[in-house]
Amino acid sequence: MPTIAVVQNQSEMAHYGYGDMRPLLEAHGYRTLLFTGDDISDLTTLMSRDDLDAVVLASNALNDRTIWDHLGSQQFRAALAQFLSGGRGLLSFQQLGLAMRKGPTMNLLPEPLDAVLPMVRPNDERTVDGEPRIPEGTRHVAMLYPYRVDVTALRNRSTTFPSLPGLYWHYWTQVNRADWDVLLADPGADGSERALLIATREHAPHRVVLSALPLDWQFHEDIVTNLLLYVVEGSHNTAVLHSAGGSVSSDYLLASLRANRLGHRVYDAQSQTGELLQHIRDGVHTTLVVESQSQSQSQSQPEPTAAQPTVVQDPVVQDTVRRAVESGIARTIELGRSTSQHGRTLRISSRRLFPERLLREIRVRIHADLQDLDYIDDSFLRHVSTLQNLHALAVAVGGSEPEDDFRNDMAGAWYIIERHDRRGSYDDVFGATVALWWLRTRYLGAGHESSKATTGWLANAIDGCPHREQALAFVTFADLRALTPAELDRVEQILTEVTAPGNGHATESDTILYLRAAVVAGRTAAIARLVDRLAHRQQDSGRWIDLTTTGSAVSALLDARTLLLTKIGYERVVSQIETLALRAVIHILDGLDPAVLRGAGSVRAYPWQGRASTSATCLRAWIQFDSLIDIPVREVVDTLRRDEGAAAEAASLRSVLAVLQEIKSEAVELRGQLNDSRRELARANRIRTRTRMIAVGVAVFVYLLFALFIGLASVPGVGGLATALRRGIVDAWAVHAGVVAAVAAILTVPWERWFGRPGQGQSQDQR
Repeated sequence: MPTIAVVQNQSEMAHYGYGDMRPLLEAHGYRTLLFTGDDISDLTTLMSRDDLDAVVLASNALNDRTIWDHLGSQQFRAALAQFLSGGRGLLSFQQLGLAMRKGPTMNLLPEPLDAVLPMVRPNDERTVDGEPRIPEGTRHVAMLYPYRVDVTALRNRSTTFPSLPGLYWHYWTQVNRADWDVLLADPGADGSERALLIATREHAPHRVVLSALPLDWQFHEDIVTNLLLYVVEGSHNTAVLHSAGGSVSSDYLLASLRANRLGHRVYDAQSQTGELLQHIRDGVHTTLVVESQSQSQSQSQPEPTAAQPTVVQDPVVQDTVRRAVESGIARTIELGRSTSQHGRTLRISSRRLFPERLLREIRVRIHADLQDLDYIDDSFLRHVSTLQNLHALAVAVGGSEPEDDFRNDMAGAWYIIERHDRRGSYDDVFGATVALWWLRTRYLGAGHESSKATTGWLANAIDGCPHREQALAFVTFADLRALTPAELDRVEQILTEVTAPGNGHATESDTILYLRAAVVAGRTAAIARLVDRLAHRQQDSGRWIDLTTTGSAVSALLDARTLLLTKIGYERVVSQIETLALRAVIHILDGLDPAVLRGAGSVRAYPWQGRASTSATCLRAWIQFDSLIDIPVREVVDTLRRDEGAAAEAASLRSVLAVLQEIKSEAVELRGQLNDSRRELARANRIRTRTRMIAVGVAVFVYLLFALFIGLASVPGVGGLATALRRGIVDAWAVHAGVVAAVAAILTVPWERWFGRPGQGQSQDQR
């Protein structure tokens, strides 16, 4: 059971019946831990544990000064950053007190999310006024799963809620679209949007949702359920289609998914296929895991196709899954049973295009850049070419953002264009005016007055232009409308002249443009000759001039290939195009930021040369080429990379074990040397002891001889030996006692410690 830490304002809980959101959380099966101002300091310690899944800030929780002081501290901010980076989430509802203080920002969040600032709604506005909507192009999972959010129903409940009627009291500003998705916004009269509900992008490293609406207090069960599920478990990319009569293997699989915190949902194959289909169509689930049939079933059934897992019996489900796989929206993973002949099998069916993730990231980055820049890459022509490539990709790829056309990000561009407008042209320059025609027609419509002015200027100027400029105009026209018969005739005339023998002096860019014109006009013979010219100009590295030209060439070649596949007799040209495109795409991938291929984020703003225009061109070429490949290359690469990582980890472990074994061998050798040293030391000590005893005996003998000699010297005559012994030894006992005492005193002095070599005394002590 997931565990959620709920931070609430004790004062609000005591005064308002709707001020405690715990019943709403517990109704969804979550275990809740309540924190107020009295024990908020314990939250930091709890977040370091692995059994907490999310933190929820209830409405006006930050009004409590004690709570805000703690959550705004550097200690908590660091703990929250580590908490979020570990795959956990944070959900915050309305924080009016923070907005009333006009700052600080939500600086409890890690950078760069901390720049978001709550702004109080003007006093002259009624809180029930507003028309919240989901911004165009936004399809965040939190608005689709498990419930589709009905904005009209949400507004009606907010404005008629008995105890707290109102839509919103503050909104969010300083929302960087590169980091956040705006899920709900209230459009202002001046064309701006007030962000009411924002969430970090689905592929971001942190999972955070900020709501300016008191959704918890007004008990919006559907949308609160969606938000909680997102912050607690993340996106449920995986759907598990489970048949009745589960096995131990199935239970073990589901337990492993939960243990690894992989967001998923289990659907019953007999009763929940309708929900599964809707969520696949919405793009919620991108991986469908299914079990194979039992052996008795599989023996009586034909072998299933790759896109039709055997557990799926409903033909509608089969068709939906097949379409999702073929379009690259989803993939299927079929789990095979273990047999005596073969081990466990795993079958993956996928046409998922890895570059599409880059496409989404580039779109977001451009959205963010256009908040501060007027032109993409600070160039009008690059601005238009980038939008043309993104438009072509949206039409070709579709997916979750086909209408994300930057219509609301063009204010800066329109402002500058007005300064260059000369009777409908762009500074009376034909090529730039062609780009202006596309921009105005695409975003303002052909019927707009400015579009009509540009169309008229081009109509008057086109006949006097060289072939290349005319071809550019016709190819651009064909992108947004069908060419007239007269225009097609003119294109054919141009192609006849430029592809005639002896007319092969066109540059690479010219040849690419004429190839596009040939595709528009359907002139297959001209396509074959132009492909030969491009092949002649391709360098050994696979490129034409630079990355941008190479990407443009690949797109034109693959468009030509699509046309030639419908014709008979052009197999050689199709094969030639595929060879040229393969070499060029390899060169394009060589120029990609290596971190992207490893699955990490790009260290640059854009993955190719740090430029949006180059990245859009290269990405268009890559996606077009990748869609031709009939094997799941990305899955193979990912599997091999995981195996390579596992092999590297195993090799590292073996190296560590080898080092440990070497250390162990050295330790054994050192232990043997130490034992030998100890035996040598004991032997030396025994020799030293015997030597000392002999020395003492000799000294005593010499001393006695000396005493006897003294006694003999003091007695005259030979017969006095006994007298000499008495006088030299017995009578002189006091002298002998003094000598013994002096010797004993000398022996007790630590001469080696005082006067020995440095370290000598220490080594003796150690021994």
